[in-house]
Amino acid sequence: MVINGLRQASGNNLNLETASIQFVMSNLNQVLGYSYVEGGKSSVTASALLMKSIDEISNDPQHKIGLADYIVSQKLPDNSYGGNGIGTPHETAVAIIALESLNDNTYQTPIDFAKTALNAMQSVDGSMQGSVYSTALAINVFNTNTKANLKFNYVQVSNNNVVAGEQIFVNIELLNSGVVDANNIEVSLYKEAIDNANIIGQLVMPLLSPNQVQIEQFLIDTSGFNVNTKVIVVIDVNNNISENNEEDNVFTFTLNVLQPSSEPELAFNTGAFIISPDQFDALPFTFTANATVVNLSLSDSDNVTLSLYKLETNNDLTLLASATENINALASHEFIFNVEITQANLDIPLVFKIDPENSISEVNEDNNTYSTLINKIQSIDIAIATQDVSLPSQAIIGKSQNIAFNFHNNGTELSSSFDVKVYAELDSTSLLIFESQISEMAAGEQINRMFDWTPLTEGDYSIRFVIDESNQLAETNETNNEITLPLQVIANALSNILIEDSDVTMSPNPGLQGQDLQFSLTIHNNSSTGSGDFDATIYQQMATGIPNRVIASKTNITSIVANSSAVVLIDILATNLKYDHTFIFEIDSSQTITEFNEDDNIVIKDFTVLSKPDAFISAGSFQLTPSIP
Repeated sequence: MVINGLRQASGNNLNLETASIQFVMSNLNQVLGYSYVEGGKSSVTASALLMKSIDEISNDPQHKIGLADYIVSQKLPDNSYGGNGIGTPHETAVAIIALESLNDNTYQTPIDFAKTALNAMQSVDGSMQGSVYSTALAINVFNTNTKANLKFNYVQVSNNNVVAGEQIFVNIELLNSGVVDANNIEVSLYKEAIDNANIIGQLVMPLLSPNQVQIEQFLIDTSGFNVNTKVIVVIDVNNNISENNEEDNVFTFTLNVLQPSSEPELAFNTGAFIISPDQFDALPFTFTANATVVNLSLSDSDNVTLSLYKLETNNDLTLLASATENINALASHEFIFNVEITQANLDIPLVFKIDPENSISEVNEDNNTYSTLINKIQSIDIAIATQDVSLPSQAIIGKSQNIAFNFHNNGTELSSSFDVKVYAELDSTSLLIFESQISEMAAGEQINRMFDWTPLTEGDYSIRFVIDESNQLAETNETNNEITLPLQVIANALSNILIEDSDVTMSPNPGLQGQDLQFSLTIHNNSSTGSGDFDATIYQQMATGIPNRVIASKTNITSIVANSSAVVLIDILATNLKYDHTFIFEIDSSQTITEFNEDDNIVIKDFTVLSKPDAFISAGSFQLTPSIP
């Protein structure tokens, strides 16, 4: 009880003498694994009072748990607490308050039962068996359900061992373990003592709802700090918020602060880091990183290297940028990096390292790394632009045009399936000239496509490229999925005749040795002018190294009018050919016509000519010999 009083009077800054601690610990008993103390009205009361100050006496959390378990073990059959087997409001309330201070759901059931028992002890006049003290304790117990309660879940320091002038982070997590909202929560940091002259940081949380936690961060500049500087973190220093427990609002830690010397010491000016932008929703993207390195030594530091890395998923570091500078004593230098990221499937962890090769021996080597994150915003954005298309400005009727294009996923996520289409549009007519289905597309990926198209009509076309025409994808930008480019198709002043594989037939097929053969060639003029007279030649393809043999030809074939076709018949009389042969059919073999395409004048095709013995039919005592047609 004396310790609790002293702790409250000293503002949670109580420093007990060793003798006092040893006295209390010597009276801490053990029974069945529980910790308890005797004294006062009963061992329950004494143990409950000790629980409130056990943290100042012992660093062993088992002592507090042992005391709590002992209190629960002393519960009477009616769920109350008291000495000599008789429950009293005073001891029941003390037990409840002690167990609730643990904020441990393990003890919630005995707490609830004890509250029911305490409620049953109320007298007709509203008091607790006429005792002012017991009534006050009971009010405190039942009042806990109407207040907020703020406490530290944790307080973490980025570096406990610093050189004066170094900046460090203090990260805190606050919990409202009460049942009502806490508003305008002031959290303050002090150096050495809680007074306005020593405040080194302050923030206000607008709201913390019941069972809600919030993480905040302070940046402390240790310039002017002495060795073993005490830092005190205080919640609601002015007691503007009514809480169940006002005694868990302070956390104290000590910084080991070294003073600058001639020994090298480099550190980050942590508050000067700038990453812009600090999030991305499209690839590729470029960010700027500003980082300031401070020389905390009384000596100059030459050849100070700062490197920026990307931390990969396998924990490897990929170097993004690096620079080297000289930094004077007790001075600083700002490094600025511009970096492009082309591939990223997740948030981008960045790591800054001072002196990554450890070529400078420093007082503290543990403060040379700083990590941060560029957050990824999930997005899919399939895009195509004018510069992604290779298209001639002019095309010729009947001449094949090669068209190439590519498109990109500028988003940050893998896409699902979508379609790609290309249309040739003339006046009110729209012709689909290319179509493809893409199964998926990775973030930052580029896909290339190429196709051939032969225009058949003259005019000013619009070639329209459309990505995801059926809107299968939900994209962050739907306006970059389509482009239209002009293409003028003109009639060529030159003529052109052509022949294809299906345009060549032989009759009869198969042929017969010694019979006449007739070849039919359907020849097309796909130009806007007449072809002029031309010739045609049929070759027998010979073995490698032997010239092909001309077996038939036809000259002075009548001109074919524009955009039409004609059939040319070439006969081979009483052929001596037999078996399988490869024939080469060439039109305009003497090249009397100047054409806009000289590559479509030849067809190579196989035909069979049966030998005479193959044609005999034997049936019993007669033979049919078709020697006469």
